[in-house]
Amino acid sequence: MQQTNLVFIYFLASFIATPFCYAEQEELPIEITAESLIIEEKTGSSVYLGNVIITQGKLKIKGDKVTVKHPNQQVSQAIVLGKPASFINFIEKDKTWVKGQANTITYQATNKNILFEGKAKITQAGKNSISGSSILYNSKKETITAKGNKQKQQRIKVIFTKGTTP
Repeated sequence: MQQTNLVFIYFLASFIATPFCYAEQEELPIEITAESLIIEEKTGSSVYLGNVIITQGKLKIKGDKVTVKHPNQQVSQAIVLGKPASFINFIEKDKTWVKGQANTITYQATNKNILFEGKAKITQAGKNSISGSSILYNSKKETITAKGNKQKQQRIKVIFTKGTTP
């Protein structure tokens, strides 16, 4: 694998370990605020509506609507919708902030996929960025798949700052 691919995989892997969480933050409490909440015990889902803010340590996720699927009290999927939905997280190891946004951010717990769809963009402050119609990160395989939109003639865009390319 080329050095540029490894740099970017490290860049994403450094802030995505569990649902948008940096490994050291996993044990911290998760706080969710919203204007309203609907819990459906039988289906194992919760829907948070209106200026939803999720925080865990230095991680902050914002959206207009968040749907969490949790059958058997285990989170299997989280879908964050917004115009755009966004997140910001501080990476202690690198002493830097990572920001991301997309119209939809979906986390799949079973396969550890995080899918950013619709005007997707992820940026590490002062460093690399990637944007496209969709960005898929699989933390199990440590792979990134970014796609443009042929119909709208949109291509993906990756920016490496000085010193990060081979």
